[in-house]
Amino acid sequence: DAGAVPSCFARAPRAPPTRAMASSQPQTPPKTVELTRERDVFVLTLLGTPDGAGNFENRFNPTFIEEINLALDVVEAAPVGAALITTSRGKFYGNGLDLKWLFKGGGAEDAAAQRRAALMHDFQHLLARMIQFPVPTVAAINGHCFAGALFFALCHDHRVMRTGKGFACMNEIHIDMPLGEGLNSVVVAKVADANLRRDMACHGRRYSGEAAEAAGLVDRAVEVGALMPESLWIARSVAAIRKSNTVLHAIKRELYRGAVEALERGLVPAMPTGPGPRVAPCGKTPRARL
Repeated sequence: DAGAVPSCFARAPRAPPTRAMASSQPQTPPKTVELTRERDVFVLTLLGTPDGAGNFENRFNPTFIEEINLALDVVEAAPVGAALITTSRGKFYGNGLDLKWLFKGGGAEDAAAQRRAALMHDFQHLLARMIQFPVPTVAAINGHCFAGALFFALCHDHRVMRTGKGFACMNEIHIDMPLGEGLNSVVVAKVADANLRRDMACHGRRYSGEAAEAAGLVDRAVEVGALMPESLWIARSVAAIRKSNTVLHAIKRELYRGAVEALERGLVPAMPTGPGPRVAPCGKTPRARL
């Protein structure tokens, strides 16, 4: 039944953390994601960190990551032939890690370090799950796609980005946050051109939809009205190719082995002490003058 999904998602123990299985124990329905179906395609709409004006910054914190994982459990349990699109509403696809959550309350440095380690572990394991997810995945980038959100989008098989508004950017260089082994491995696995990797990671260059398509970061750049139709077309085209979720997962795991293993190690990069990196407003990151 198109559009029909379970009314709540099952919480399951994760062993290992990136490979969740369905559980019979229901939980409160997720509040920061919405999972629907367009016939054979699941659409996961990210609704985290609302700003009250119809936009969702989708900053990654433990609750948001867990609810994404619960939705992925449902998709992963679907029969062969399904595909997954992720998107959001308003002017953001995502705006990185939730730095306000990460550094809220101050407190002892040991406690802050534990929070950072836990968040980076969970986020990297989410990326590890996405990059080898056993169904085809498409990121429908509806707006700004910054920092952690860009890594999340890169871990999809395909990316479609709207034109006219919104930038894709790794702005960690501008807020004094190192990438570390896991995130750097995603850049190496998913961005083939070394100069492009340099411009993204070392210079924090911003890319509009048109520039992202020209650089090869996204498969298509389209007007906002064509974003979902184009994403659905790609999702259905690639979903029809495979015969086994198990085989697709195995191929992805081998194809991106270096990134998967680095992300699953979940090592935490050295981060500034004290109040931590500033929360840069999306779209305000300085352009690299090259």
